[in-house]
Amino acid sequence: MGCRGLILLSLIFVKLCSVELPTPLVEGNQVRIAYVADGPADEVEGVRGALTLEILDLLDRDYDVTFSEVGEFTGNNTLEVVKPIFLKALDSDYDIIVTLGPISSYIATTLGPLPKPTIASFIVGASLQQTPLEGETSGVHNLVYITFPEDFSSDLAFITRIADVKRMAYLGRKNLIEAMPNAEDKIDRFASDFGITTQFVEVDGIFGLASVDLPEDIDAVYLTLLPLGEEGEDEAVRQFADHLIEKGLPSFSLINGMMVDEGLLMSLSSHSGMKRIYRRIALNVQRILIGQDPKNFSVYLTLTEEPSINVDTASALDLSIPFDILVDANIAKDKRLEAERPLSLRKAVVYGVAHNTLLGARWREVTAGSQVVMLAKSRLRPQIDVGGTARMIDRDRALASNGREPQTLVTGLINGSQMIYSNSLIGDYCIERNLQRARIYEFNDFYLDTVLEISTSYLQLLQFQTIEQIQRNNLALTRTNLMIARQRVEVGIARASEVYRWESEIARNRSNLVVAAFDVQSERTRLNRLLNRPQHCEVETTPVTPRDKQWLIQPEWFASRFNTSRSLENLISYSVSLGHTISPLVHQQLAIVAARRESLGIANRAFWAPDLFFTGEIKQLVYRGGAGVDSPFRFDDTEWSLALNLNFPFYDGGGKCYERMRSREDLLKALFDLEAAMEGIEQRIRVNTYQASSSFATIGLSYDALLAARKNLELVTNQYAEGTTSIIDLLDAQNQALGAELEYTNSIYGFLIDYVRAEREVGFYDFLLSEEQRAQYETMMEQYLFCKEAKQ
Repeated sequence: MGCRGLILLSLIFVKLCSVELPTPLVEGNQVRIAYVADGPADEVEGVRGALTLEILDLLDRDYDVTFSEVGEFTGNNTLEVVKPIFLKALDSDYDIIVTLGPISSYIATTLGPLPKPTIASFIVGASLQQTPLEGETSGVHNLVYITFPEDFSSDLAFITRIADVKRMAYLGRKNLIEAMPNAEDKIDRFASDFGITTQFVEVDGIFGLASVDLPEDIDAVYLTLLPLGEEGEDEAVRQFADHLIEKGLPSFSLINGMMVDEGLLMSLSSHSGMKRIYRRIALNVQRILIGQDPKNFSVYLTLTEEPSINVDTASALDLSIPFDILVDANIAKDKRLEAERPLSLRKAVVYGVAHNTLLGARWREVTAGSQVVMLAKSRLRPQIDVGGTARMIDRDRALASNGREPQTLVTGLINGSQMIYSNSLIGDYCIERNLQRARIYEFNDFYLDTVLEISTSYLQLLQFQTIEQIQRNNLALTRTNLMIARQRVEVGIARASEVYRWESEIARNRSNLVVAAFDVQSERTRLNRLLNRPQHCEVETTPVTPRDKQWLIQPEWFASRFNTSRSLENLISYSVSLGHTISPLVHQQLAIVAARRESLGIANRAFWAPDLFFTGEIKQLVYRGGAGVDSPFRFDDTEWSLALNLNFPFYDGGGKCYERMRSREDLLKALFDLEAAMEGIEQRIRVNTYQASSSFATIGLSYDALLAARKNLELVTNQYAEGTTSIIDLLDAQNQALGAELEYTNSIYGFLIDYVRAEREVGFYDFLLSEEQRAQYETMMEQYLFCKEAKQ
């Protein structure tokens, strides 16, 4: 190594030695953390518990962490009481101070340099509170707080797009508002840009919502309360939401989008916002313990805007939500109605076959056919005709008849016949019975088609709903990356072009989401039509997976038994054998063959079989009058006769021969149709089973690809946030993860749809069977496959 190299190494060594390394906050691994709460212990129990779990999850392996006693540093939600309690915590022997409310957090930001590391957890409206800020840090020794980039204009723009708001009440704790100098004036200026006047309404926490006195002239409510995780908070929000609905007031939640799930109308806050706050606090604690000064920590926590809409609340308020908002928003529904709504695959099929109009029309065709059979049978039974005659002839003829033909005569007539043997009538009855059997099996075949159509539509709806959610999550991720890009630009580590690139990506993501949303609506409309329900109705689905107990073949069993071409061929062989045995299409063709055989038999018997009928007639004289009544040759008034009639068409111009040849050809056609039906069943079973096997194999492969894509995306996202990789790498990783999510979803539902299609060709659906029937089919299959493998 030359002289210059030695000098360079020496300079590097000196530089490294001169770097001041962070000094750990504590000696050993004992760490004590004090929680300072705004209000009583029971109010912050949920926040305290969730935050403690997050800190322990991160630090428990390296440190022995203890926390202040419950109620040790708690106030009464007033600035005057909380401030001395916070100062008491600073004077205690605890190592780190963590505030658990907006009042204590505000106090921490007003005291200047602090003697102990302090994390102010909840700063609502940093500009309104005039908190210290240098770039993205507090710049104050031992102080870090957590706040969010403020954009109240987004909230107000969102509100005014959904509801016509002129006067809005914003609800919060009075002491928090008092802690923010000129906060009310600033909020009024924000609102005036949208033509809204505001009025502050004091409320004592979420449980105080039940007794809040709302002004009469407002037309919207803006809720700024911080959820503390107390037991019963959800019910309090639900009751307040019901009260607002009764008054016809739309509502907005500033802090927590999950309140929308409980009945509030809308929010732009993330559902995962609180968890991310807890994670940031835990990470800040970890950095403090290794000796870093909190004044250098970023105070901003990037939260994505996640529009949330409760559609049941919107419906109750008679509000029409713009479609572009519905596409982007998380859709919430009244939880109290969810138990009545879910429609499982089995329930959908059972309901559908009971109400499907086309299936109902086919059943009426079957019932009409049964009457055709009875009509043919009725011709084999006695036939009785009743009639009468009333006539009058001229007088001269009556006198000349010597009483045989009186001038006026009224008679009644009864005649009947009973078929003893008739080749055509008996044959027609047998033909109609077989044709009726064919109609029944045709209906059963159409029933299987209907079940397939309903179940396929249901599974495709689940698939499209999943794809829509994937696109929605991808859009939310792009929005997060956009916010990161804006922060990168602000601190000077990226160019403005990155922001434009992410904005372009958001437009493309929204376009994909619109297409996915329309796919869901289209498939929902199709399913409603199949179920004979109003086509605009919502459909609450329940997830369907290949591991559900309703399926005869479970994934593990399928993978272990049919992982070779021979074992798969054995399964197909069993399915084909079963299909030829129970398929309605085969039985329909067999019934048609039987009808055609009977038709040929009639044609053959026509050459030698006569028709033999027994007939009888009774004629009763009811009235005679006029000239010619008296006669020495007069008989009694009743006349009857009995006869045995035999009829045999001897020659009909060759018609019997032609009829026999036609019947023979019809029978041959029916036999060919039967063979073609069995071949078609085998072909479709094979194709669908091959397809199901192929799509089943892709599930595991696509899942492996998905896991790898997610890990890669997480890694690249962190690198992008740190400024060590480019936007191109992140876009590529995000698109790769999106493609993997879509491929995995399509593989799952593709397998289920192929599996159901294969079952349709066999002639039954295992998800409609009882447990006993399913066990019976499984036993039959095992026995068949065991014998098949033994022979091989």
